[in-house]
Amino acid sequence: MALGRHCSRREEDRMTRKITLLLPLALAVSASPQTPKKTPVAGTGATVQALIALEDKWVDALQKADTETLNSILADTYVDTDEQGQQSDKQGILSALKSADLKFESLKVSDMQARAYDAAAVVTGTGVQRGTFKGQPLTPQVVFTDTFIRQNGNWRAVASHRATVPGEGDPSPVSAEPYIRDREAQWAEAVANGDPSVVQRILADDYIGVDAGDGHLYDKAEAISFIREHHSEFVSNRLNEVKIRFFGNTAVAQGSESWERRMGDPRLGRFVWTDTWLLRNGRWQIVAAEDMIAPPLPANKASASNEPHTVTASNEAEIKALYDRWAQALQARDIDGIMSVYAPGDALVAYDIVPPLQYKGKDAYRKDYLEFLAQYDGPMHVEYRDMGILSSGDVGVIHALERLSGKLTNGQQSDLWLRVTSALRKIDGKWFIVHDHVSVPVDFETGKAALQLKP
Repeated sequence: MALGRHCSRREEDRMTRKITLLLPLALAVSASPQTPKKTPVAGTGATVQALIALEDKWVDALQKADTETLNSILADTYVDTDEQGQQSDKQGILSALKSADLKFESLKVSDMQARAYDAAAVVTGTGVQRGTFKGQPLTPQVVFTDTFIRQNGNWRAVASHRATVPGEGDPSPVSAEPYIRDREAQWAEAVANGDPSVVQRILADDYIGVDAGDGHLYDKAEAISFIREHHSEFVSNRLNEVKIRFFGNTAVAQGSESWERRMGDPRLGRFVWTDTWLLRNGRWQIVAAEDMIAPPLPANKASASNEPHTVTASNEAEIKALYDRWAQALQARDIDGIMSVYAPGDALVAYDIVPPLQYKGKDAYRKDYLEFLAQYDGPMHVEYRDMGILSSGDVGVIHALERLSGKLTNGQQSDLWLRVTSALRKIDGKWFIVHDHVSVPVDFETGKAALQLKP
C-alpha cells in the first residue's frame, strides 16, 4: 500500500510487537454433524461411543453458535489452547460465539480416536475448518486433543489443545479475495482515523515497504507509528480500486487510493501501490509493499469506479460499540442510556413491533421505550445472532437476530427472538441511529405473529 498511508521520512522510531491471533476453541472438536464419522475409533464399548456422541454434539453447537449446549459440555474450569499457544477460558469462548466474533463456515475431522481411563478420557484427531475470528481466517488444518473428566456421571471437557498441520490448507482465491480487498480498504481508512489495529494484523512481522516520498525502506513498526502520529493531518483517505491476482499461496494486490489533507500543498493526492500477500499458517499477510505518488483522479472517474468503497474496520467497531452500549442500557433499564444512541429531534423514524405504524422523532420513540420497559420486572437480557454491519462514508446499516428475555410484571418469563435492522448516520463525527425496524414473521393462515421461532 502507499507509503503516505504507512510512513514518512520523518519517522525514525522503531518498535517491535509480536501479534498473535487468539482463536478461541477454533477446532477443538471439529466434525461435521451432517456427515457420519468414517474414522475408526480406538477401543470399544459404551464409554467410547458416548464420547464420540458428545463430540458430535459439541461440533453441532459450534456451527450453530449454540452457547447453551456448549455450556453443558464444557466444564467451568475448561481451558482452550490454540495454535499460537494463547489460552482462553469457557466464558471467553461463549462470549466470542455470542458476539459472532467467532464464526464457522464448515468443520470436518479425520483420524479421530477416543481412549477412556476410568474417570478421564482423551479424544484426538485432525480437523479442517473454514471460518473467521474477528475477521481473520481460522487456521485451515489442525490436529487436536480434547481431555474429558466424568462429573456426577456426565462427561465434561476440561481442556483442548490444537497445533497447525504444516503445509496444509486451502488458499482458495474465492474466499481470500474479499478478505484481502476489505483489509486493503481498511488500511487506507486507518491513515485518517488513526486506528492501527488492522495494520498490526495484516502486516507480517518481516514486512518491508518502499516509501513513496523518498524511496527509503520502512518496516511494520514504522507503518504503525505513522498512523498513530499523523492521522490528524488527514481529512480522509479512501480506496479507489484494487485488483487481486493469485499465484498459489501468494497474492498480488494492485490499487490506488485518494487522500485529502487538512493543510499543506498539495491538499489532494493519490497513491498507487502494489502489495504482496503470503498465506502462512492459515493467515494471509502482507510481506512487501511498493508505492508511488500520482495526481488526483478526475471527479467523474473517481465517482464512476466499479470497485466498492471502503467498509472500514473502525466504522464497524464504532457501530458495534454503539449497539453494545444500547444493550447494556436496555439490560439496566436506563432510558437515558438507551436514547443516547438515537439521532436528535425529528431525524429519527422507527418501525416497532407494536402499533402505531411508525414513530416519528426521538420523543415519540422514547415514550414507546418507556411503555415497553414498564412491562418488565427487574433486569432484562439481550443477545444477538448473525449480526452484520455495513458502512460507507457517513452511512451505516446493521441487521441481526435479537433475543430479549426477562420477567414480566405479571410474573411470567418472556423470551422472544426478533428481527432488527437499523440505519445509522455519522453526525459531527459520532454515529447515531436514524431508523429502527423491528419485526417478527407472521403466519398468514392464522393471522398471528410467529413468536416461538428460534435461530
